[in-house]
Amino acid sequence: MTLIFKPINDALILDAKLNASSPSFVIASMYTPSYSNLALRLLNSVKQFENLDFVLFEIPTIHKSISPKGSDNTDFCKPNFIAHCLSTFKRPILYLDCDVVVKKNPVLIEEIVKSKSIDFSIFNWLNDQDNAAYIPHKITRDNDETTTIYHFSHSIDYQSADQLICSGAVQLWNNSEPSFKLLSYWKSIIEKSHGAQDDHCLDYAFNNFQGRINTRWLTKSYARYAWWIFDEPIIDHPQIPYGGDGFKNLNPNDGTQRIYTDRLVEKRCGTNMPRGFVLNVNSNGIYRITNKNMEFECVNNLPLWI
Repeated sequence: MTLIFKPINDALILDAKLNASSPSFVIASMYTPSYSNLALRLLNSVKQFENLDFVLFEIPTIHKSISPKGSDNTDFCKPNFIAHCLSTFKRPILYLDCDVVVKKNPVLIEEIVKSKSIDFSIFNWLNDQDNAAYIPHKITRDNDETTTIYHFSHSIDYQSADQLICSGAVQLWNNSEPSFKLLSYWKSIIEKSHGAQDDHCLDYAFNNFQGRINTRWLTKSYARYAWWIFDEPIIDHPQIPYGGDGFKNLNPNDGTQRIYTDRLVEKRCGTNMPRGFVLNVNSNGIYRITNKNMEFECVNNLPLWI
């Protein structure tokens, strides 16, 4: 496989800490000037932990596989950026979107890196036992009291031992040949799939990759979006993420697929709070919705991370 990466020449380093004697990983992120406040928030969260090395790049644009408002310059797509960091720093790269926050020391990442046997780690919806997502809704009662409830939004009710449906805000890549090959394939799919989102292109690249790559899937806590209210955030995306409107569908048109549905096994998500129920944050009660009324079912006994 011919690798197709390009050096990133139009990037400025906002801040960096690179301990040359450290054998561990480097946190790397990129942002455009309009996202500088979020980049500073990420930077401050990383600096809480003396053991973490990091580098934050300010870039002039991002590729449209990250945002439909982005440019056609694939120098600033995620696989090219990650490959640039791997080649520059010669160490495993923990890529983070600039709008995440490191809440606790990411010891699982350190454990994976020290094993020296893993090429690629990311959150995989098909590997998680219960990926049900919940979103908030405010209710104003007759007395003007406002109550926040969380209700079921979505889940992926399938599992697979060898396929990927990812959320790409947090990614760990080893400085290894299989990593570079998968990154190169991912970039080629982005270049061919004009306007498709990069997560979908990574799913496709992984699920059609002709080669061996060793993986270990991250838990939700390490790519914790705000809709996973029952999971303690370690690396946190504090906001409900962008819904994906504006991206084009990935249509290979050659018999290959992003996901091979015939190889998926059905499962049922939503065990922490069954569908058709809501969580009242004010009372910590779980309620059944019946004819638009809330009927008390039980008290929630699980920790909440809201």
